[in-house]
Parts: sequence; structure tokens; C-alpha cells
Amino acid sequence: LRHSSTRYVLCGRFFLNHDATKLQLHTNAPNPFLVSLGDLGESKDCNDTKQLFSGTTDCFKLAREFLDGFETKFDVVGGNHDLEGIDEFGTDEENLKAYLEHLGKETPQFCHEVAEKTLVVGLGSTAFRTAQYTSHEVSIDRAQLEWL
Repeated sequence: LRHSSTRYVLCGRFFLNHDATKLQLHTNAPNPFLVSLGDLGESKDCNDTKQLFSGTTDCFKLAREFLDGFETKFDVVGGNHDLEGIDEFGTDEENLKAYLEHLGKETPQFCHEVAEKTLVVGLGSTAFRTAQYTSHEVSIDRAQLEWL
């Protein structure tokens, strides 16, 4: 997506691990904005802990460091695997709290005005363990739907 004074970059699933390569955001636009589309970490042991990496505090810290490295405004759409820290957190609520805290978010959803009459809106998954059918579904809670 592009506007004459703004560049938007949408990034798909990063599947970060500790060997993540630094990417660069090249733009001379005055108002760049980066959006990650969730599933920040790999669903395997990436740091020799014998635990899944995705959805962990280490994963969130690495993702934040990675995104901060672009030196531009960003936000994250939470994916179902971003709440997969089952070895570290006992509930989806605890996992979501850590996710929000480490990524500097107040809520799973966001809305950013990136240009005149142009909004980028994101909703994030809020359930993994408690998903109605399977942990592989994305679950948007009622609070986000009402926020829309």
C-alpha cells in the first residue's frame, strides 16, 4: 500500500528465532508504518530450553528488539501462536498480558491513522488453550468486535 507521503509495510509471519537476520525498511517517506501479521516465533525449541519458543517472554523480547530495529512506528496483529507459551504461562490471559507488555501494546487491537482518511486497523487473537475448536484457529474476543 502506498500514499504519496506514507509507506505502509505489512510483514507476514516472522517465525523469529535467535538466528533472525536483520531486515531493513528502506523508505524516504516522511511517515512510514510497519505492521507484523502475527505468529512472531517458531513453534520449536530455539534457545535450548526444551520448550516451544513461540509465545514466550524470550520470543516477545526478541520480536520487540527486531521491530524496534526498523526505527519506525509499528504494531502487531497477534496470531494464535503468539499465545503458545504453554510451558511458561498457565493461561491465555497470562500469556496475552506478557505479549502486550513486551510489545508495548495496551490492547490486542489497534487503529493508526497513517494518512488523511486512511486507517490501519488490526485485531489480535486472544485464545490458544481456550479456543473453541482447535488451537490452530484465530480467536477474536467480543471486546475487540465491540471496539470495531
